[in-house]
Parts: sequence; structure tokens; C-alpha cells
Amino acid sequence: MVIDGGDDRSIIYDKNLNRIHIKSYLSNQGIKKIDLLVLTHPHRDHIGGIKEIIKDYPINEVWCPFDIPFKPIQKYDKMREENMLASLEIYQMLIQHFEEQVGSNLKVIKEFHSSKLGNMHIEVYSPIINHIDFIQDRINQLYINSDRHSIDTLLSQIDKHLNKCSLVCMVSCNGRKTLLTSDIGLDYWDTLIPKEKLKANILKAPHHGDRAHLSKDYLKSIDPTYIVICADDEYTYELPSTDTHQFIESVLPHSKVRYTAENRERPDKIHKGIRLEIDACGTVCEKQL
Repeated sequence: MVIDGGDDRSIIYDKNLNRIHIKSYLSNQGIKKIDLLVLTHPHRDHIGGIKEIIKDYPINEVWCPFDIPFKPIQKYDKMREENMLASLEIYQMLIQHFEEQVGSNLKVIKEFHSSKLGNMHIEVYSPIINHIDFIQDRINQLYINSDRHSIDTLLSQIDKHLNKCSLVCMVSCNGRKTLLTSDIGLDYWDTLIPKEKLKANILKAPHHGDRAHLSKDYLKSIDPTYIVICADDEYTYELPSTDTHQFIESVLPHSKVRYTAENRERPDKIHKGIRLEIDACGTVCEKQL
């Protein structure tokens, strides 16, 4: 099972050689095929890397938050929102590819869904429907619009709402639970996931450790042993927030906070990623890549 695939832009990896590309990770781990791929939402830093692996790795099933027609969108040189446009074009290409390659195994998640995969039980929570409707409306307007300013405005509106359309997964394995939150905001928790169902041993912090996406109540409800922040120490995208680590420690002093990229302030801890393995007895083993 693979959830998102990181960025595809070489400058991101050239800037920090300790970042690991999904293609390199899969190869290093000896993974030959993907049983389930989850595209949480179409921001480039989440789906860009997927287009680099679709020709080399058989994929059996794909989950995504919404469909998108494969239609051209008017382009101009030096657009203010060219990165968001590139994100949508990548998503268009991926959806078209998976429609052809996996057929009915491409599933648009519109409501709560659960599935078994080996010894894992996977629950996926759908996005808030109002946000999906908003995105679909703006995308439809993009297809029929040719005005440069209007296109930039529409792309900006889509960009600001995409995080709210993220898929959230709870994965249970060997008696342990992992909550994978993508980039969801605080409004998601109250709308779709009851607090009593949030308890998890491992939490992937929402939106790369953005403090505005974390609350004291929900951290306490989840009460994880590990909190993983998918971010480097160079504040790419200005994340994680500078006060996130201190906030987490003030709420959950027993939780272990881990980052997926190196920490230059502690040379002995430099690494390319974090791997948390759950053995048959339910013990969580931590490895640095």
C-alpha cells in the first residue's frame, strides 16, 4: 500500500540530497508491485512522484478524492499559479492512466469505505462534500475560461481548498493503528471523524506539521506513541511551523516526534526518512533510512 508519492521536481531533491524519491525508496526496499495506491489530493508535492513510477510498478487498485476530465486548460507564460496548474495536469494524466490500466479498481471515495489488504484493515474517510463541489465547480470554469486573470484566480481558489479535500486513512495491523491525515484542516475532524474513533498508536501529523492544523483536543483523543512530521529541516513550503514541536510536547509529553528528513542541528541523526515497522506481536520498531 502506497499513500501519495511526494514531489517530482528535481530542484526539491537537488537542494537537499538527503530527501529520498519514491522511486528510489521502492527500489531500495525491493518492492515490485503496489496492491493499493491512495492519492489523497492533487497537490504536486503529494502526487508528482507517482507519475515517475506508474510505468515501472504494476498497480492493482487506486483510491482518489474526485474525478477530473482530461481536457486542456488555457496556459500563459509566467502564470502566477503555474505550479497549481501543473498539479492539476499531473492529476489529469494520472486519472486518465488509471482509468485505462485498472478500470473499475479506480475508486473515487465519496463516503466512508473500508477494505482488507493482507493482515491490514484499512478505513478511508471521504472529503467534506461541500469542498469537493467547490473544487469541481472551479475546475469546470477553468475548462471554459481563457482570460489570464480569471484563470489565475480560479487556480488560486483551487489551491487554497485542495487540502480540505484530502482523504484520511486509518490502517490497523497486528493490533496497532496508524492515522494518516494528509493535509486536512481542523474543520475535517468535527465533520467526519468522531473523537472516540481517533485513538491511534502512530499519527502522521496533518499538513507537514502545520500548527494551524493541530488542536489540543484532537491530539489528546488520538494520544499516539509516535507523531511523524513529513517535512525537512529547511522549512520547505515554510513548514513545519516553528512552534509545532513545542506545542506537541506541551500536550503529549510522552509522544515521540519524528521528522522524515534530516536535522542539520544533530549530525548524528541525519537520515533520508523514517520507517516504523509493526511486527507480529504489535511492537513498533523505528528505523532511520
